[in-house]
Amino acid sequence: MAKAGENEYVMNESDRKVVMKNLLNQVFPSLVITLLIFLINLVYSGFKQSFGLLFIILTVFAIFSGVVVFMLLSKKYRSDLKINTVKYEEVKVDKINYRVDYEAGSASMPVSIFSFLFPKIFNRAMKEIHSYEIILKGELFYIKEEEYKMIREGATVSIKRAFHSNLYLGIIPGLIIEK
Repeated sequence: MAKAGENEYVMNESDRKVVMKNLLNQVFPSLVITLLIFLINLVYSGFKQSFGLLFIILTVFAIFSGVVVFMLLSKKYRSDLKINTVKYEEVKVDKINYRVDYEAGSASMPVSIFSFLFPKIFNRAMKEIHSYEIILKGELFYIKEEEYKMIREGATVSIKRAFHSNLYLGIIPGLIIEK
């Protein structure tokens, strides 16, 4: 990992993917606003039975407002992708937790006359979901199994965050300090 400045590192490809995913999540709210304004425009023009100049102006306004909302909501994520750096901070681990959950509906019983002929169907187990959690400064984060095995309660860890949006990107490997 290349060093950019004090407490700053160059973003790797997986970090860029996380930021890009959050950037693309901002498309939905702006699309909702655009479609809502366009729907109001369509209903209004339908009642007036006139799809003239006002309809075109309001359609352009709907598209423009959607673009503006997207630009405002995604400003921090675009800035993060542009500068391509992440910052890290050293934080003490409050609590670390491992739990096993089960996927809902993963062991549903088929209702069929042939299910009595095949007893293996009745012995289906629910799918396990292994969840590794860490609490840092009262904030809950989900971590990978490898990171869970390296971290202990009370240890100091360095976590990566996006520079402008402060988005959690993970724990910096090799910077886990046991105390």
